[in-house]
Amino acid sequence: MKKSSGQIVRRYSVAMFESAVESKSVAEVTSQVRMMSNAFCADIQEFFVSPRIEESQKISVIESLIQEKKLAPALAGTLRVLLANGRFSLVTEVLADYLLKSDALEGIVRAEVVSAHALSASEVKEFESSLALALKQKVTLSQSVDSALRAGFIVKMGNTVVDASLRSRLLSLKESLSQGV
Repeated sequence: MKKSSGQIVRRYSVAMFESAVESKSVAEVTSQVRMMSNAFCADIQEFFVSPRIEESQKISVIESLIQEKKLAPALAGTLRVLLANGRFSLVTEVLADYLLKSDALEGIVRAEVVSAHALSASEVKEFESSLALALKQKVTLSQSVDSALRAGFIVKMGNTVVDASLRSRLLSLKESLSQGV
């Protein structure tokens, strides 16, 4: 029976998180994971998963990266194991899952607001404080723009989505009108 990539990602991220907790280096590892998440773009990942590149070259690059960036043992070990087990294609997912665990430990909820137009800094702060009040947790909000929404917004937190956009309201109205005929 084959495991889904989600289970595999969780195993690696849990191992890295537990290692960081055990060594009391969660803050350091979290900082480094944020840095590395931005560094592992698709082109760099392709290098590590390409069958045309020799394993010795991949290992050499990883070791150079670990030494140059002075990566914490928890992160360095995870990168080595992902490479050795042929799972480097999952590196960005593992790092993202680790960040979720780190945020949960600190009581932080990450949310994304998608709006029809760019929000001002005060509007973002207002969203954050409203969500923090409702959730009784600290909220860190990222934003993006989707002009197809026409007006309103969509808030995404984990598996929860709150859609208060004009687009969804118009689709609901269209659906209810078509069923009434």
